[in-house]
Parts: sequence; C-alpha cells; structure tokens
Amino acid sequence: MNKTTSALTPAPHEQILAMTVGFWQSRALAVATELELADLMAEKPLHIDEPATQTKTHSQNLFRLLRALESVGIFSQVSPMVFANTPQSECLRTNVGLVTMRRDLEPTR
Repeated sequence: MNKTTSALTPAPHEQILAMTVGFWQSRALAVATELELADLMAEKPLHIDEPATQTKTHSQNLFRLLRALESVGIFSQVSPMVFANTPQSECLRTNVGLVTMRRDLEPTR
C-alpha cells in the first residue's frame, strides 16, 4: 500500500467511530419521526415543554435529542429551549417529503 492510499483510508478505530455516529444519527432521526416532532413545529417554534407534553416524553431527554439533531442540521434552537424546523426537518413532516415516500413504498396489507 502506498502513502496516498493509506492517507485516504480511515484507520480502523475511525471506521468504527463513523459507524457508531451514523447509528446514533439514524436512531435519533427515527425517534424524531416516530414522535412527529416536525409536525408539532410546523406552525411555529416551540419551547421544549410543549412537544414534551404532547408526546408524553421527558423534556430534558427530548431536549438532548433535539440538540443532537440540531448538530447535523435537523431542527434549530432559535432561543434557549425553543426549537424550530429547518428545511431538513420539514422533510420529516407527515405527508411531506421522505415520510410520504416511505409510506408509499410500504407494502399494502
């Protein structure tokens, strides 16, 4: 292996870390979709207590979830403890974007 190839190939621990980060990002995205958080924020930004009450979740845990998703551009904290949709989270809304596409692809029963 030459130096160019080895410089472009991540080290084994970097590969494992990338997989781990990818897992938590996709799981956080799945939870946000299951809770329909983007739908709750469709009209206006919401203080964390509002979606926590509506989804029957612990507000501090929900806050950590939204902060994690904010770190990758999904949702935005517009003021302390207040979150809003971003163009990316708009795709998670019911009957919009990827959620509709996923439901259209599901087999009918």
